[in-house]
Amino acid sequence: MKNKDGQRIFAVYNDGVRIYVDDGDAKGGFAIALIYGEFDTDKLQLNATVTVRDALALQPRLEPPPGLPIEGEMYYDSDDHKLFVYDGSDW
Repeated sequence: MKNKDGQRIFAVYNDGVRIYVDDGDAKGGFAIALIYGEFDTDKLQLNATVTVRDALALQPRLEPPPGLPIEGEMYYDSDDHKLFVYDGSDW
């Protein structure tokens, strides 16, 4: 799907559906869109500062920490009742 200026904002590929939102000035496609999502992998990427008013709720995880974490990744462990943040080498 394209907007009125012919820019792609929603696409279906062989490997899944992608959504792409930017202001129209960004160059480089999905990699630098303001909002980018992959429905088949449950990925949502926000390329901006995010402000949450009132509260943010993280769904607790029952399983072990995410595999192959990246620095800054966080999760809430329901067994320990604690928030964990990966610092690049340890949780």
